[in-house]
Amino acid sequence: QVADVQWSTPAKMLRGRSGSNGALKVGADRIVFESSKDSRTWRYSDILDIASESPFELTITTLDRETRIQLKQFLPEERYNDLWRRISEANGLHAFHSSLENHHD
Repeated sequence: QVADVQWSTPAKMLRGRSGSNGALKVGADRIVFESSKDSRTWRYSDILDIASESPFELTITTLDRETRIQLKQFLPEERYNDLWRRISEANGLHAFHSSLENHHD
């Protein structure tokens, strides 16, 4: 369960040639897929990588498996980049900022 849903989209978690329809919910520290048949929660710190081959697909990779999710709505690049940054930071990677951003006169 995600108490602080940042955004949500209808989705299908793929399993071979089938899958289950539900909703993908993104919170401050986790991603949740909820459906009547199959639900799954991924804490950002447990996710090794996310990838998106198209704005309608998201792949979540953890130590135990790779989960493909078909999105029923377009995933904007800014939203994907924000999610990637959150997961990376939860795993100890700090985003680099240019020296121009930190320069004060």
